Amino acid sequence: MKLLYAFALFILLSYESIAQTNRLINKKVDNFSYLDLKTNTNKTLNEFQTSKGVVIIFFSITCPFAKKYESRLAQLINEYYSNGITFLMLDSPNKNEGESAKEILEYSNQKTLNKANFGVDIERKIINQLGVTKVPEVFVLKKINTNFVLLYAGAIDNSPNNTNEASENYLELAIKALINNTSLKIDSKKASGCNIEDY
Repeated sequence: MKLLYAFALFILLSYESIAQTNRLINKKVDNFSYLDLKTNTNKTLNEFQTSKGVVIIFFSITCPFAKKYESRLAQLINEYYSNGITFLMLDSPNKNEGESAKEILEYSNQKTLNKANFGVDIERKIINQLGVTKVPEVFVLKKINTNFVLLYAGAIDNSPNNTNEASENYLELAIKALINNTSLKIDSKKASGCNIEDY
């Protein structure tokens, strides 16, 4: 009975997070702060005012799903960062052992990923603000005047187990819409991956 209750509670919280994210689409995202790992200082969303937009990627170096997306994300980062897009990869305090700030920093120094900003959502405030449920999960923010508005939230593509088989590249379509200032047909898609509470 307890197991059934726990499962029902998990499903309810997941749906609440998805509903929360859907309510944020096309709405202003409040400023937030995170610990920047490369400088070991606190930085904020509002510091990216010179960018056209910000792509926030919630990741983990120990999540199997996140590992499968490594090369795909590296390709997107290296292709679009020169178009005025800032990529912010955020980790959160890990409930499991073995994922230290030092290890994440070493991971961030890979040549394929060093164009991205790496940070830690220490108090999980950004996770709660955006309604993050999975790792990896992405949020595309468009800068309008001095504000950042949520353009897309959710999955990277429609093939979490094999990115080579993806036929719908949601994140890339959102980035292109941001750069070209065009409308987006799909502004949210449920992410698949590791549960954020475990990572």
